[in-house]
Amino acid sequence: AAFNWADLIILAFSQHFGTLPYFVVRVMELIAEHRPRRLTFRTQHLLCIVTSILPHPQENEITISLCERFAAENDFVWEDGLALCSDGALDGQPLDKLGKQGRNIIRALDLAADALITCDHIPREAFTLMAQPLVPRWRYTGQTNANFKRRAKPYGTERKLNDKPYG
Repeated sequence: AAFNWADLIILAFSQHFGTLPYFVVRVMELIAEHRPRRLTFRTQHLLCIVTSILPHPQENEITISLCERFAAENDFVWEDGLALCSDGALDGQPLDKLGKQGRNIIRALDLAADALITCDHIPREAFTLMAQPLVPRWRYTGQTNANFKRRAKPYGTERKLNDKPYG
């Protein structure tokens, strides 16, 4: 398989609620299925870039640990996982158009790329910069609450969102 000739494989995907998307699981299955047990002719590295809609970086820890386990079980050198929070704030825009919000992401990716090019470990600073939420928690909570109310309004239930039918 072609991926056996790559020095670096990057799995980049968006996850929701600590799970690997089906297509990532399928790619992992295909790699494991077609990978020789020990590649004696090459050392391969695996890097994971995970985004999440939620504002807290802990949301990505489970997903990254699943990728790390995959790397270990398939004889990859694990390069770690970069986790981006509040990816919905990007709204499909180029990073350089996001101003201050995109600056940390660009810097983190630059640090990671420089390290990978020179065969060094990705510096902790890259992980710290990438993990900075794009949206403050208070704004995320306010926007989420407003969205729930807006979506409940056509059904006449916007005033019942705080009801506790079993409490």
